[in-house]
Amino acid sequence: MRFRLAVTVAIATAALVSAGCSSSPSAPKSAAVTSSIQSFTIGTTFPENNIDPTKGYGSTISSLSLEKLTEISPSGAIEPYLASSVTHPSLLTYVYQLRHGIRFWDGSPLTAADAAYSLNYERAAASQESSLFTSVKSITASGPYTVTITLSHPDPSLAYAVASSGFIFEKKFAQEHAGKFGNPGVLIMGTGPWEVRSLDPTTGAQLTANPHWWRGKVPIQNISFKFFANDTSAALAFRAGEIDMDPFIDGPKSFAASSGARIWAAPTDCTNALFSMNTSVAPWNDVHVRRAIAYALNRQDIIQAEGGYAQPYSTFIPVKMLQHIATGAQISALLKSLPLYPYSPARARQELAQSRYPHGFTAPVTVFIYGNVVSTAEAIAGELQKIGINMQVKPVTLAAWGTDLSGPPAKRPASYFTTGCNTPDASGYDWLIGQANLAPGQYNAAVWDPPESDKLISQGLTASTSAGRFAAYSRLLRLIATDVPYIPLFLHDYSIALSSKYRFAGYNQFSINDSLPYALSIRPASP
Repeated sequence: MRFRLAVTVAIATAALVSAGCSSSPSAPKSAAVTSSIQSFTIGTTFPENNIDPTKGYGSTISSLSLEKLTEISPSGAIEPYLASSVTHPSLLTYVYQLRHGIRFWDGSPLTAADAAYSLNYERAAASQESSLFTSVKSITASGPYTVTITLSHPDPSLAYAVASSGFIFEKKFAQEHAGKFGNPGVLIMGTGPWEVRSLDPTTGAQLTANPHWWRGKVPIQNISFKFFANDTSAALAFRAGEIDMDPFIDGPKSFAASSGARIWAAPTDCTNALFSMNTSVAPWNDVHVRRAIAYALNRQDIIQAEGGYAQPYSTFIPVKMLQHIATGAQISALLKSLPLYPYSPARARQELAQSRYPHGFTAPVTVFIYGNVVSTAEAIAGELQKIGINMQVKPVTLAAWGTDLSGPPAKRPASYFTTGCNTPDASGYDWLIGQANLAPGQYNAAVWDPPESDKLISQGLTASTSAGRFAAYSRLLRLIATDVPYIPLFLHDYSIALSSKYRFAGYNQFSINDSLPYALSIRPASP
């Protein structure tokens, strides 16, 4: 999803693309198979009312219809896609050479002008993706098939932003439909394996295979999307055979019980659950309150309430996001140096006794209605009642929740939410902290921006060595662990429901994300 919810990009354990990535002009290795499925129905509880990639909350449709210059492959590596090669001639420059012969659905050729326009459109201030491109100074078509991105400062995450969020569309079509681009009845013009033919925000969408797709035959001829109000409705539709797949299962245990579906689950490295507290307003502005809550939460019990498909974790930046800038021994030493707040009701009460609320308090916590989010928040509330904190769970729609958490800083509510990262780089969670993300439309939910944090965020991005970057992120993690603006709870398994008529070739945590046309991996259960 555009707000990094449920869908995560791959955690690459290999080195960043600092030396560039390249390939021959031939199609990527993951070419489409030749077997054909006539029709396939995807159910989702994330209705989409617009497929402009800078406005919608969902990307399930965009991921099948729009493509990017590079992709994050199922192995977790960045690979050329619409671009035949990528070079990184300096710390401030990325050069993308486009493949020749790729055409949009209307037959127009893809050129560098289209790619540059698309990326500039997505980094504009009004875009929900703008925070991913803040280091960009310019994006230009430096040749008919050459796109050059120039940075204002080094940013190792930029290559991943392009691969995860850099959807490419036709410049001419976007300009001709300015103001209506992406809307139902207008839609979009892409190069991907499936062309979007219709979109109804109340019911769903229809996609058809692109017969001239540059990578060959598309394995599914027709894809229908059906939108549902909640997981229960989707599960019942699955049981009735009305849908073949739900790609975003937040509560796999309950969904399986209601639907009879086989759940495909894979452990992940950055699909995490956080409890956020607005550090600028009472009672959350009391550090002893925040530490008391951190000690009071039994992660194993919360995971069971959530459905059991998760692993506990304790650091704001998941450990595997540090592996490409530090050794295992260095990471282990860092973890030993951090206050990680293991479950301890006694220590929770001690912290609360030092706060301005020694006998507890009552406060609202806003959560979005999806899967097990509300029930998990209620389980958290049950844990906190044991130390005298009465957490009033306030469920709202995803749209309302996003508006609340990105609104005026003083009004951003405490919340429990699940999220992912838009980059496997250590900077992947910068969007939740710092001064820049207090701006309207950005998501510093905890309103946490001590002066040192912005300095460390900058150093983490711009340091010229891995050692320098790791030092900056180590200090940042220590500062976060001391102040506790967010409480990390667990890492979700990535779960989907798939009809027994089909299989998902090579399914793992990298299989469904904003980078890949995931339906290309669907196969008949029997050849």
